[in-house]
Amino acid sequence: MGKLWYPLPMPWERSNASKPRPEVARGIAMIGEAVLRRRTALRLSQRDVQRLSGMCQAMVSRLENGKLHNLRFARLARLVDALDGLDFGVRPTGHWTSLLDRRERLLKAEGSPPPPDPFVPDPPPSDM
Repeated sequence: MGKLWYPLPMPWERSNASKPRPEVARGIAMIGEAVLRRRTALRLSQRDVQRLSGMCQAMVSRLENGKLHNLRFARLARLVDALDGLDFGVRPTGHWTSLLDRRERLLKAEGSPPPPDPFVPDPPPSDM
């Protein structure tokens, strides 16, 4: 019996199967950094996170190092629940910074006031 023919190669046969797209790799790295920050803020070990979330310690480590590219949403949701949330409180860098700067320049050219910075919290309301 010969090899079966498929119109497309199977995912494990593709040469770029282990190379995520750049935006996916950057997003995974950001999630991993947020997980690491939250875990260390809670003074938890990766083994503690394993017990709380059901995600094995090796997967937690790969995620924190930006090397876990096939994380299912349900597993991520359990991890976020175990850590009682994640904080992505970082200002955009690189491409997004240039987009925000470009938007402000366009608004100034139109004569519109610049919008408030979305990454700075609103001041608390003053009592009258």
